[in-house]
Amino acid sequence: MSKPASVRVPSDDFVVEIGGQAFNTHEGEWVEVLPQISVRELQQMQRLNRLHVEIDALAGEDGGEDAVLALLDATYADVCQTLATRIIDWTWTDDAGRSLSKPDGTAEPFHRLTPQELWYLVRVVRGDHPAARGKGSNGSPTTSSGTEPPTSPTS
Repeated sequence: MSKPASVRVPSDDFVVEIGGQAFNTHEGEWVEVLPQISVRELQQMQRLNRLHVEIDALAGEDGGEDAVLALLDATYADVCQTLATRIIDWTWTDDAGRSLSKPDGTAEPFHRLTPQELWYLVRVVRGDHPAARGKGSNGSPTTSSGTEPPTSPTS
């Protein structure tokens, strides 16, 4: 019996806006993703779907800002670990054009990414990406790659 093949997903549609100007910082680059999702990863995705609601609820409470920051810290750690198990290769470069450290099964390479890049990769591993749909993914309609990651009330 063979293992399911990984899926190579182009990153041409990752767009970040800086100073009112759009940049396709990963144009011509790709990520390679394992197609199977574990129960742990499914649970993590469900937590991410509820994150905005939790942030809104905490933001209105006394001491809410500290609680939001703690929630985000834990969330980013979980996201990096989840991505480390699913993304097995990439050709991504940093803003200076230098190759980023290749995924190695640890969260470390993901700690160097921006929040926008992390949330883009979450969409990729979910199959919520135009290039992934129709290739055995459970893709759903996508939003723009500029979808903002959750932030604290002071961000």
